[in-house]
Amino acid sequence: MESFTQQNRYGSSSLATASFILGIVSLVMISLGLSVFIGALAVILALLSRGAGRMHTGAVAGMITGIIGICLEVLILAGALLLLPAEQMDEFQEYFQEIYEEYQEPDSSPMASGTCAFPGDNIEFTEWTYHLTEQEFAL
Repeated sequence: MESFTQQNRYGSSSLATASFILGIVSLVMISLGLSVFIGALAVILALLSRGAGRMHTGAVAGMITGIIGICLEVLILAGALLLLPAEQMDEFQEYFQEIYEEYQEPDSSPMASGTCAFPGDNIEFTEWTYHLTEQEFAL
């Protein structure tokens, strides 16, 4: 008779099955560009299915197919970027450089605010700012 304190030799079979299914789906979704996300989820579920015991065969297969899906997707995207003509690559670089320079200035950044108020400052605010502030404090 087995002892109740003995640990299970394997982890979760449901997570292993989900990992295996997502690994196969990641191979199918390579053409849509979703393989990286689905493959990463398959690998995570495979690792979570382990628990305190050994991995199920399905978890190992899910991990392997997820990693293969991720690698193939990265290789396909890298190959597609390398096959772009030099003119288009220069346009992409100029576009991203403009965006980078635009948000380098703190005044134009959407995360920066030009108005900072501290208690005791005598600053006139517009009506919408005052209304928004009252709503925030009402919560």
